[in-house]
Amino acid sequence: MTSASLSQEAGNPRAKDALKYVVLANMLALSDINPFAAREAKAFQEEKEIVAMQTLRSAYEANDLASFERTLENKANRILADPFIMEYVEPLRRRMREQVLLALVRPYQRIQTSFMAKELKLGSDEVERLLVDMILDKRVHGKIDQINGFLLLDSESVSVKAKTYDAINQWSATLQSLSNNLSSKVHF
Repeated sequence: MTSASLSQEAGNPRAKDALKYVVLANMLALSDINPFAAREAKAFQEEKEIVAMQTLRSAYEANDLASFERTLENKANRILADPFIMEYVEPLRRRMREQVLLALVRPYQRIQTSFMAKELKLGSDEVERLLVDMILDKRVHGKIDQINGFLLLDSESVSVKAKTYDAINQWSATLQSLSNNLSSKVHF
């Protein structure tokens, strides 16, 4: 039985829990699918615990670490009161921090680890461990200068940007060509 069919059964007391677990799994899997868009989820949209999970997911999608932590820690939301969810809170926090870290380093070629630590509200050692894991997983292309306290991004990141600009230029040239063809047909 899927979680969607569980939530269709209005009398099922576990349907609300199933929806919360689907949202949790969705965030851990880095899925772009919004479980709240399903028609079955609408029946629970006013439930306090489901509203809290929606807020948590929104903060997660927006890379808003402060709101994410506030929502988790708010006892009224009862997110941490669920033993099943409690088991996955640390992996979820780590995933959120990694996501924020990726967004934070994206525009730079060199960034201080102390700045990243301040933004993530973590110690420099913890940020360094996150970065090492992300470098080993090839999610970040760079190296850590421990002596000077910097993350140095590889030129590979620069080549990705160059490929993006090349693709945009090619697209622009194609659009220009289409425009010229259309205007020549209009003028006979």
